Amino acid sequence: LYLDEQGESVRQGITTEEVIDTFDGPLVFNVKIYASFFEDLEQRKSEGAISDYAVVPYDWRLSIPDILADGSIEQTLRDLAASSHPGKVTIIAHSNGGLIAKALVNRLGGEASDLIDQIILVAVPQVGTPKVVGAVLHGYDISVPFRFSDARARDFLNNAPFIYHLLPHPDYYNRCRYCG
Repeated sequence: LYLDEQGESVRQGITTEEVIDTFDGPLVFNVKIYASFFEDLEQRKSEGAISDYAVVPYDWRLSIPDILADGSIEQTLRDLAASSHPGKVTIIAHSNGGLIAKALVNRLGGEASDLIDQIILVAVPQVGTPKVVGAVLHGYDISVPFRFSDARARDFLNNAPFIYHLLPHPDYYNRCRYCG
């Protein structure tokens, strides 16, 4: 998963084909990540409560502009909007996906309101998180389903553009009611 100094994969052929619904790892077995949410979407579709949905995988290691650069996320949005009854979609985004959704709205500009009905953000680091500082500087607690050594985590994060989008914005400390 390592990236080079330009933020590109050091190994060719790593692709993002689907969102991980369940993680089966060497130390952790059958951890349901998004499986129940996907099951709920499928049930709502079969009942007619929603007409369709798309799960949009992306390479989370990259910068937000690089993730949006190929246009596939925007095209998925346009395709779903075109096939929906009201001509608009609801975006549900978790964590870094919320930052991507917000960047997509900015990219679409005034056209966003013609395509998007609402955006539901779940656990999105709106103004960053101080936890990332410890991860970048020391490799502390990077919250993956398996444990890297702190040195290896720090080494991985050194060239991972996504992590820098999570650094606290100066407003973090002005808005945080627990920060003093």
